[in-house]
Amino acid sequence: MQKVVEDDLVAARQADRSLSSLDFSRLLTMGRLVSLSFGETSLTLEHWQMAKELERLRKERLQGSS
Repeated sequence: MQKVVEDDLVAARQADRSLSSLDFSRLLTMGRLVSLSFGETSLTLEHWQMAKELERLRKERLQGSS
């Protein structure tokens, strides 16, 4: 799972150079919280993907409001 997260974060950074360590920290925290909300003790691929989608939707809403 660590390799998947690492690869996703590298790809995100390549796609958007403005991403900061705070953005990565937020995404990791969201992933952990999504997993915890489903009763998991560690991050799963399904919950990581859910967290990425939630972040995508959040950014989309922010762009729409400006």
